Amino acid sequence: MKVIDILKGIKKGDIGILSKAITLVESTTSSDRIKANKLIDLCLKERKETKKICISGPPGVGKSTFINQLGFYLLNNKKRIAVLAIDPSSKKSNGSILADKTRMSDISSHKNVFIRPSPSSGSLGGINSSTRESVILCETFGFDVIIIETVGVGQNEIDGYSISDCYILLTLPKSGDQIQAIKKGILEFADFIIIHKSDLISKVELVKEKNYYLETFNNKKIVESFSSIKKTEIGTIWEKIENHSSKKDLINKQMKLLHEAIKEELKYKFYKNYEVQVQINRYKRNNLDGLNMKKIAKKLVENFLK
Repeated sequence: MKVIDILKGIKKGDIGILSKAITLVESTTSSDRIKANKLIDLCLKERKETKKICISGPPGVGKSTFINQLGFYLLNNKKRIAVLAIDPSSKKSNGSILADKTRMSDISSHKNVFIRPSPSSGSLGGINSSTRESVILCETFGFDVIIIETVGVGQNEIDGYSISDCYILLTLPKSGDQIQAIKKGILEFADFIIIHKSDLISKVELVKEKNYYLETFNNKKIVESFSSIKKTEIGTIWEKIENHSSKKDLINKQMKLLHEAIKEELKYKFYKNYEVQVQINRYKRNNLDGLNMKKIAKKLVENFLK
């Protein structure tokens, strides 16, 4: 299929073509990468105004449940939604996302919702290397809101900050000290901290929990609470998300994206290089126990750059 035809299909609202386009930008083959870059160049000229939200948090915090409730609220307000869920469990994206969809039962089958699972592909930033391109495709399609659900497995999970207007960290009640220790990097980047499953603690404890985060960050974070059982706070939360602006961080975000793109391109060129493959296979056939891996890596890179 020609690039121009893919673009036309996306602009016409063809979900099947959108899915194929995302598969294309996720591909690592040389011909697909060339085609994908041409498509993204065209899409960048067609992008529409879209609110981009990234939702992170540790496993078990209820990211999918929160997205289901937020999505249901948005659908009732006539919004079209795309959910890009990064799945750590399977290269074919048929693992944990199946369970995630059951927790998005209110929105998963709605005609105005597009849910796309994608493998993390070994990326440590909570998203994968092509998530930004997937976002651009969804913007071109015309979604009003794009929600990126990160893997949720480590403190390096901050790449979603660079491709979103609003970066949300979900926490569990009474997990402040644990979150500080495990996800300090995320806390520094988060625009919102939302205490999820707030029905599990009393109102007094909830106030203390909120004050803990506010004091820790000198009132520089927006701290909210939400219970998927009560659901009463979701309208207020969305209003604050909608009004949140990240324009002051735009240059920093763009530079981070540039550096990530450079690293991705260098990695691709390095491992596709024939001489590098020969040398690595040579090492693979030998016992490397006791050898200095950093020294070997330095030699491989130096040979590649000659």
